[in-house]
Amino acid sequence: MFAPTLKAKVAFEAMKGEKTVAELASLYGVHPTQIKQWRELLQSGMSELFTDKRHKHEQSQEELLENVYKQLGKKETTNHKRITRYMREMGIQAIFPGPNLSKNGMDGRGRCMDNIFTERLWRTVKYEEVYLKSYELVNDAIEHIGQYMQFYNEERPHQSLKYQTPAGLYFK
Repeated sequence: MFAPTLKAKVAFEAMKGEKTVAELASLYGVHPTQIKQWRELLQSGMSELFTDKRHKHEQSQEELLENVYKQLGKKETTNHKRITRYMREMGIQAIFPGPNLSKNGMDGRGRCMDNIFTERLWRTVKYEEVYLKSYELVNDAIEHIGQYMQFYNEERPHQSLKYQTPAGLYFK
């Protein structure tokens, strides 16, 4: 068991992102998975520090909405019209594959193809971004890789997409 103060300190350092989870695990003698769990717990509970009792009604409304989301996600719910009506009332819409997209993506069928695309993406990110730059801090890496992903999706033409961008093809 770890003391609550140590958990808070490690979780806060993990959130700052100045050191990697592996570095923190080595420094404090804690398993990296445990650090990730503490960081997620801190992130999810931080807003509760600043709430007061006047917002209980808003919280119960949020809990109700969250419960509806859970119900919509269950496979037992088969009434498509009812689900569509609930979703319309909540102001959300389902994401369906567009006409120009593959229908067997990340659903378990065609897994080998999903893996190939994922491996190609990360190979490209490594060779075009990561290996060319020397990041001083984790936050620098997060920022620059995020900028590269935006470039990759919105500006960089892809030969396999007939020299279109993924965003251009998806939002067409």
